[in-house]
Amino acid sequence: MSLAQLTGLILLLFLGTEALNDYKKKKINMPALVITFILVILMIFISKDYSIMQRVLGVCAGGVLIIFSLATRGKFGMGDALVLTLMFLTIGITKGILLYFLSLIYTMCYSAVLLATKRGNKNTELAFMPFLLFAYVTSLLL
Repeated sequence: MSLAQLTGLILLLFLGTEALNDYKKKKINMPALVITFILVILMIFISKDYSIMQRVLGVCAGGVLIIFSLATRGKFGMGDALVLTLMFLTIGITKGILLYFLSLIYTMCYSAVLLATKRGNKNTELAFMPFLLFAYVTSLLL
């Protein structure tokens, strides 16, 4: 198993546990996020499989999301912004943005079902991590 594959597995395990946590508690486990960030950064420095420019751009995009979270006063969660930053750092900006948009599409489809069945309204809060996990798993299967 290469370091890139191991890093992808770490991301998958993290997203899986955080998807459950976000669904149940609407919170991200920050200690787990910090540990995962440290592991990913170590693997990036050890491995030659990574494009540094893709990672730098990923961190910049994550910074924009963090600013967006602050500007919206938490309507877009800070935990979500940090997890997306981790994802961009792990898989690169190009694939990260594609997975982000795919997860938004999954979220919109689920929201449409909730609205159509009258089980939700425009103010219903949804956990985002399950959709991000679903998008990541989709990318692994394609």
